[in-house]
Formats: sequence, structure tokens, C-alpha cells
Amino acid sequence: MSREELILATLSSAAGSPFSPVQIQKLLFLIDRRIGREIGGPYFDFVPYHYGPFDKGIYALLDRLVKEGLMEANAVRGLKWNLYKPTLSGQIIGDQILSGIREKPRSYIASLASYVVQLSFDDLVSAIYRAYPDMDLNSIFKVER
Repeated sequence: MSREELILATLSSAAGSPFSPVQIQKLLFLIDRRIGREIGGPYFDFVPYHYGPFDKGIYALLDRLVKEGLMEANAVRGLKWNLYKPTLSGQIIGDQILSGIREKPRSYIASLASYVVQLSFDDLVSAIYRAYPDMDLNSIFKVER
């Protein structure tokens, strides 16, 4: 599975829920850290950054998926970032990729995606820092432990 395929499968597992860039970064980080080896990874190079684990290459992959018509990026009024979700064709391809993943990791990806989209920015970053304290090394966001 390629990194683009993992992104499509992961975001497709949320059945149309849009994801912010921070949610995508943290979701892919959790997948890499928790089940990466089970699904042929890890896939990304996360480093501790201002708001926890970050891989700048994910943005290029999202841009590529948008250009290919598999992902849509919708601007958020008043903010500098987009919300991402698969297009109809991206959802179909993502579902196909997801169905090729063994049941246990497939179910885990879906539950992580559901968990991540429900959290606020502060709650998500705080949860990552509590579980992975090594990821707040360069943080500008501080959380009480």
C-alpha cells in the first residue's frame, strides 16, 4: 500500500466526515505508531513540531490527491487551512483499499478516525502529548499533565 492509498483508506473509513490538517497528521501518526507494521508501514516520518507529530510530506500527498480528483479541500472561512475529505471516486477507491486490509487493523483505523474527528484541536493535541510525551519536544502548545 502506498502512502496515498493509506490516506485515502483512512479518510474513507470516516464515511464522509471532513478532517482538518491537524486531525490528518495526528490520525496518520497514531496509525503508524500503533499498527504501522501490521499494515506494511510505518509510512511517514513524524518529527516533534509546534503541535506535536508532524510530517510535512503529508501536505504534498494531500495536494496530489486533490489534483487527481480523489480528495477535496474545502476552505474554512476565516482560517488559513482546508478541510479534507475524499471525493465520490476517492471514497470508492478508499473503500476498496480499506477492504483489502485485514479485519482487525481495518476496524482499528475506522475507530481511530472516528475518535480523531470528534476531538477539538486542544483535546487532540493534549491526548497525543499525554500518550507520546516525546512528541512535545518542540511544541508551542503546552498541556498540563
